[in-house]
Amino acid sequence: MNSTGNKRLTKEVQPYHWTLLLYGIKEETWKHYNSLTKKKDPYLADAITVFKLTDKPNFRLSSSPIVFEAQMFNAPIISAEKAPQQLATSVDCGIVVCHIISELASQRQVPISMNQDDVQKFRVHLVSRFFNDGERSWTLKDWQSFQVMKDEQQIEDVKKQTLHDVVCIG
Repeated sequence: MNSTGNKRLTKEVQPYHWTLLLYGIKEETWKHYNSLTKKKDPYLADAITVFKLTDKPNFRLSSSPIVFEAQMFNAPIISAEKAPQQLATSVDCGIVVCHIISELASQRQVPISMNQDDVQKFRVHLVSRFFNDGERSWTLKDWQSFQVMKDEQQIEDVKKQTLHDVVCIG
């Protein structure tokens, strides 16, 4: 979730920090992972607020015979004691959240810490995954074809405009 740190949302105060709220089926608790943990965590307060406002769904995982009922989700929300922390001056909260999700999805232990080198390596890993996903990313040839189509469309758009509307810079 992206939140304000328990500050009222205004034009000047916008959500800026990513955290993760995760339901543990075995533990029957919600865990809140925050890479900027303080003694009194204002982002945990945001998670509790969102939790209270959200309708809890009944659903079934496609591979599971278990139906998860809404009352199962009325569990306590606790702050994850061991969440990797970002530097106080960094803007790496989104990268840290993605790393936590990746570790949990791979059924690995969430690391207690991430140093700046770890954060950079994971950022590179994420970018390379986007660029190298054969089924969902573009090849250089696809990109060049798109650029040609885009240029041709821009030319057509200019042709459709009246001479009055065209501004020449020369």
